Amino acid sequence: GEGTLRVNGVLAMTRAFGNFTLKPFVTAIPEVKFRKIRKDDMYLCLASDGLWETVTNEDVSAYLLHYGTHVGTERLVDLALR
Repeated sequence: GEGTLRVNGVLAMTRAFGNFTLKPFVTAIPEVKFRKIRKDDMYLCLASDGLWETVTNEDVSAYLLHYGTHVGTERLVDLALR
């Protein structure tokens, strides 16, 4: 359908991870960062590359600080879907 994300226009994203011919386009290696959570941390943002291809860490922080977590996350989703 129109809302289905496809890799190389061929295979739905959710099925592409195990497809050898699409290996150059899909990685199963996540970016991982370790950080001890502290009392003064304001939020934790878990997102896929759909967001990170659109905005930076600093952008996410600015949106969440400016708009609050509820409206900020809605606006970030809107940005990622453009």
